[in-house]
Amino acid sequence: MSDHLTVLVVDDDVLIAMTCADMVTELGYRAIEANSGAQALDIIAQEPKIDLLITDYSMPSMDGVQLVKAAREAVPGLKVIVATGYADLPPDSGLEVPRISKPYTLEDLESAITKIIGEALA
Repeated sequence: MSDHLTVLVVDDDVLIAMTCADMVTELGYRAIEANSGAQALDIIAQEPKIDLLITDYSMPSMDGVQLVKAAREAVPGLKVIVATGYADLPPDSGLEVPRISKPYTLEDLESAITKIIGEALA
């Protein structure tokens, strides 16, 4: 894969964020972890190149939909994958993004990343 791809992993559960970041690294990408929407936005403001955001949907203070909308204001066109235990995002979210169901395997994550990055390169 490409070590030039930088993936921001956001989950309020530190263990889940760390596990996902480890998976991202195992797939050959650079991973940055954040444990809140606010922390993720701080990283986006400071990090010159975030290629992909993988965020939990259900987080306190700022949910995944709110984070994606704010992140895309800072980085228009940012590629996003929402990780959730819910069957679907709320219909009023106004967000059409790929979703990966928790719990997910390394293969599930690889497939989701490959699909979204492949679409970006097409």
